[in-house]
Amino acid sequence: MSLAIGVIVANLYYLQPLLHQVTKDFRISESKATLLLVLIQAGYAAGLAFVVPLGDLIPRRRLAVLIFLLASVVVFAGAAVHSFVLFATITFFIGLASCGGQVILPLGADMANPAQRGRVIGRLMTGLLMGLLLSRSVSGIIAQAAGWRTVYVAAGVALALMAVVLFRVLRMSHRARTFPIESSSREHSACSSRCRCFADDRSTEFSSSRRSRRSGRHSPSTFRPPRSTTTIW
Repeated sequence: MSLAIGVIVANLYYLQPLLHQVTKDFRISESKATLLLVLIQAGYAAGLAFVVPLGDLIPRRRLAVLIFLLASVVVFAGAAVHSFVLFATITFFIGLASCGGQVILPLGADMANPAQRGRVIGRLMTGLLMGLLLSRSVSGIIAQAAGWRTVYVAAGVALALMAVVLFRVLRMSHRARTFPIESSSREHSACSSRCRCFADDRSTEFSSSRRSRRSGRHSPSTFRPPRSTTTIW
């Protein structure tokens, strides 16, 4: 999960070393190119304000996978467009989808054991910071070798892979957490039914024994008359 956080948060800073190539590709001025940085940060702020609170309404497992899929789609779209207006709009949505790291952080804290919660949060924050620090270097190296669009293609592939991995891992962890509860409830119900059957059997035996005792006292076969005593003078 820490790797997934680093991958999605890195989308916020891929663009900074690529501005020179973006201005040449779209044939725009540097002042217009710098607006892209403002748009991606504005999208991130909108995601923190409107997308992250959805974790209280939608299960965070499902929300995290959906955000990674959305981020993958918009990053692939950013690599394919040739219009600056469309690319600026997509940049805003890239920043909006980059809030997925803030969804995974509370999810990891909820899934961790109380004794290991601090360690888990520390690992998740390490992945977040590593993604922020390494994103510029990775994007600059790939852009120098294969162009700035290759950076977005590689980022889209990484996001799609993380979405698949998160879907499988979170589903397995959810099953592992719910299976012991179901098994313990089944064992409790089986034990209670056994105790109930045992109590019913004991009550039946007790009632039958009382009936046999009552019938034995008043039955004519077992009645014995008192012996007559004679007085010898």
